[in-house]
Amino acid sequence: MNEAFSSNVTAVFPETDEIVVDCERGLAQDLMRPIRIKKRRVSCGDVFWAIYEYFQQPMSPDEVGIIKGRSEDDYHRLLEAYHRRCLRTPGLADITRQQGVKRVDCLDNHTAWRGMLPVWSDGTWSRGLYLLLSSSGA
Repeated sequence: MNEAFSSNVTAVFPETDEIVVDCERGLAQDLMRPIRIKKRRVSCGDVFWAIYEYFQQPMSPDEVGIIKGRSEDDYHRLLEAYHRRCLRTPGLADITRQQGVKRVDCLDNHTAWRGMLPVWSDGTWSRGLYLLLSSSGA
């Protein structure tokens, strides 16, 4: 396992017991809350895992309805991202499809990791999540 995912590597210096991750990209920015990681000592692995878990959560029918009501184009982009994600799982496409639309689908094609920018504000570390357009487009 890469050292960056280790529970021994602190996410920021000085060490902290809370980090907030903001993602200002996607079709549902206004619906998604910041990701809060609160532990005795937040590691890099904790941050990566929290981001992964957050974006694997299913979207509620109400959230999907808000996107559809706001813009038919955004709704179609959301569904296209969902279908692309299903196709990226050979042999598991049906299972993935049954899981429905997830938060990750709101990122559209911006699913390639670029990095995070740490910001110290009001006694809390915040990190902006930066994503790039996926090179595969799939």
